[in-house]
Amino acid sequence: MTDAQPNKPKQGPGGQTIIDQSAMTVNQIFIISLPILGFIFDNYWPLVFTGVCMSIGLIVHKWQPFTLFYKHVVKPLGLMKPQPRPDDPAPHRFAHLLGAIFLFIAAGCLFLGYTTLGWILCWIVVFLAQLNMQAHFCVGCFLYLHMTHLLNTQHRAGGQS
Repeated sequence: MTDAQPNKPKQGPGGQTIIDQSAMTVNQIFIISLPILGFIFDNYWPLVFTGVCMSIGLIVHKWQPFTLFYKHVVKPLGLMKPQPRPDDPAPHRFAHLLGAIFLFIAAGCLFLGYTTLGWILCWIVVFLAQLNMQAHFCVGCFLYLHMTHLLNTQHRAGGQS
C-alpha cells in the first residue's frame, strides 16, 4: 500500500525516510551548473531560476523540478542508478533553504549593480554544492544539526532552573 501513497515518503527499517542519493546528486549538478552558466553569460536569471526551483522543493518536495528531471529523464534512461539510503530530509531542506536565500540575495545584488558581492554569494553556493557532491559533506546539514543540538541543549537547560 505504500507504493499507492505518492505523498508519503518511502520508509526504511525502523521508520527512517529513504532518500535516493542519485536524485540528490542530480540536484547538486543543477545547483552547480545553472549559476555557473549565469556567471559565464553575466546574467542573474539562472540564479533566480535555481533559487525558485529549490524553493518549490521546500514547499512541495514532489514538485521539485530537479528531482522531477531525475525521476522522469535520468532514471528512465538509465543514466544513473538509484541509490536509496536511510536519511533525514530535514537537514537537506535546511541546506536548500540557505542555498536559495543566498542565490536570491546574489541575484538581487547583481540586479542592483553590486556585482562583486553578487558573484561571491553565487560562488559560495556553487562551492558548497560541489563540496557536498564530491566530498559528501553538506555544510548546511552540518549547521542544521549543530543548531538543533544547541537549541535542544538550551531548551533542556532552561527547563531545569
